[in-house]
Amino acid sequence: MLTIAKDAINYYLENLPDRWPGEQRRAGDFIPPWDFDYALQKNAATERDSSAAAIAVAGMIRLLKALPSSDPSYGSYREAIDNTLLNLTSFQYFPDETAPEMSLLRHGCYHHPAAIQPTQIYDTGLIWGDFFFINALAEYQDLPDT
Repeated sequence: MLTIAKDAINYYLENLPDRWPGEQRRAGDFIPPWDFDYALQKNAATERDSSAAAIAVAGMIRLLKALPSSDPSYGSYREAIDNTLLNLTSFQYFPDETAPEMSLLRHGCYHHPAAIQPTQIYDTGLIWGDFFFINALAEYQDLPDT
């Protein structure tokens, strides 16, 4: 199970926008597009999905807790966790206190039919994004300092 979990996280991390050739997105961006294939093949500037990042970082934290600190991937996973949480807690993803949004995270993508232009329907806060974000923050507190 550990091998499968590491393979899944490695795929996710290797396909983040800051790893793409030609620097199509800004470096250090740990928030994935709503669809990796669409972003790579059709539109590198497609919308990001904060809920996917929250789910992934919650999983990475659980994986890190199962790994010995001597594992060769431990440091890169820890760095990805720190950077993802740093991105998610930025002003870009937290709603303005005057905004009428009812969620903690902005820019989630539930459904993006035919990759049409973004609207509030497709670029919004999502309850599962908030759930996994809060879970990740709670679990993050228990990680040992590096």
